[in-house]
Amino acid sequence: MKLRISLSTILILLILILAAFLRLYKIGEYMTFLGDEGRDVLVALSILQGHFTLLGPRASAGNFFTGPIYYYMMAPFLWLFHLNPVGPAIMVALFGIATVYLIYHIGKEFFDLKTALIAASLYAVSPLVITYTHSSWNPNTVPFFSLLTLFILYKAVSNKKSWKYYLIVGFLLGICIQLHYISLFLAVIVAVSLLVMHWYLNKKLIILQLIYYYLEIFLGFVIGFSPFILFEVRHGFPNTKTIIQFITSDTTSHSYSTYSAFYQPIEDVFFRLFGRLIFNYPSSVNYNSYPLIYLHLYGLVVIILSIASIIVLLNHKNKFAVILLGTWLFFGVILFGLYKKPIYDYYFVFMFPLPFFPYR
Repeated sequence: MKLRISLSTILILLILILAAFLRLYKIGEYMTFLGDEGRDVLVALSILQGHFTLLGPRASAGNFFTGPIYYYMMAPFLWLFHLNPVGPAIMVALFGIATVYLIYHIGKEFFDLKTALIAASLYAVSPLVITYTHSSWNPNTVPFFSLLTLFILYKAVSNKKSWKYYLIVGFLLGICIQLHYISLFLAVIVAVSLLVMHWYLNKKLIILQLIYYYLEIFLGFVIGFSPFILFEVRHGFPNTKTIIQFITSDTTSHSYSTYSAFYQPIEDVFFRLFGRLIFNYPSSVNYNSYPLIYLHLYGLVVIILSIASIIVLLNHKNKFAVILLGTWLFFGVILFGLYKKPIYDYYFVFMFPLPFFPYR
């Protein structure tokens, strides 16, 4: 019996092979290994030696810590590669390759095969995406988990799946927030997307049913975030207090401000989300290397094509996909208006897969 392989299967295999090559080839030479990476390897080594932890890496924005899930993700790969730090970096690269396939799979379900292949291809070769899959660092695996979280939510609502799906959404959300606190934005996106999709499906809000869904997600979140919660309970909530102090104290005052107006970070993030990820627009530190007219014209092309892709998305017949991706884009960008300190590219890792979908 002859085995028939479709053209689409061959194409996605070629895309995945290319993605693997760009992420794994000479990864030991491209990976970053500085103080933070060394600290993470030592903690993962300690876990392999039987010294478990309920606390993760220190957050970059303040004197508080994330959950420990990333250390436990690192440990098996550190062991598998005989304590070579390249092991965890390969783990991150594998998550990056899996994200390429996930984009393909979701693209087929949300749109069509052509869109899925284009989206996966663009994500596979995006220079910024590749950069963040070359090294072991807790934010670098967020794109996979954030995309999976929203896809499971889509399946739960659109196909009226069981309570287990909502539990999984919450569990994955707990993992995302352990990996990086910027994923708190994702929690808002999940809450709003569920509300809007539920309303669209039923043509009205069934409040009691909606409350059950939120409670199921919250229960899953508690399970997914439980290591950090256990640490906080055992030690008198030191990180929770520090986070609250960070939000309310002078660490967010005007004296630390990078953006003077609410709309400025929103404009910046929206432009960079498309410009940096899809078009490889130069980072601000390299602006002096290019003629000003080049930057302006290039930027204009980015803006026009970005707006065009959003218009294409809004007119698509799969309204659940429109609601989910539209909410992801709107709130993912608008919430940065609350943040006045410098916004680095890795701050929007929870949106990395997003701009690749509208292009058809």
